[in-house]
Amino acid sequence: NTLGMVGDYTFDEAACGVTELASGADRVLELTPTITGTMRLRAGWDGSTPACASAGPPPSCWDRVIHVRSPSCTTLADQIACAGPNPPDGTQDFSFAVTAGTPYYVIVDSTHDSQPGSAGPYFLQIDLTP
Repeated sequence: NTLGMVGDYTFDEAACGVTELASGADRVLELTPTITGTMRLRAGWDGSTPACASAGPPPSCWDRVIHVRSPSCTTLADQIACAGPNPPDGTQDFSFAVTAGTPYYVIVDSTHDSQPGSAGPYFLQIDLTP
C-alpha cells in the first residue's frame, strides 16, 4: 500500500508513457534473483478499499506506475523497465531480463502527489523464469 508514503522517486515519464506529474507516493522493493532469466511483474488494484472506486476509474483506481531500476535504486538513469498508469484492464503486466546476483528495485509509484487517486492499495505478482 502506498497510502502515507512519501514521493521520494521520480520516473522517466517518456519511457513510461506518462504526460502527467511524476511525484506521487511510492514504495520500493529490492529483489535479487538467484538465477538469470526473465522477471515478470503484474500489478493492479487489490479491491480492498471501497472508497478507492471514487478516486479514479475502476479497475485501476489510482494512477499507479511501476518502474524498475538496476543496479542503483537512486539514479533515474538506471531505470530499465516501466509500465504506465491506467492500462485498459487495470493491470500492468511487463517483463525484463535479469541477471543472478544483481539487485533490482521495483518502485510502485503514482503520477500525482497529495491529490485524490495519488496512492492506494495494490497487488504485485512477481514471477521469475530461467
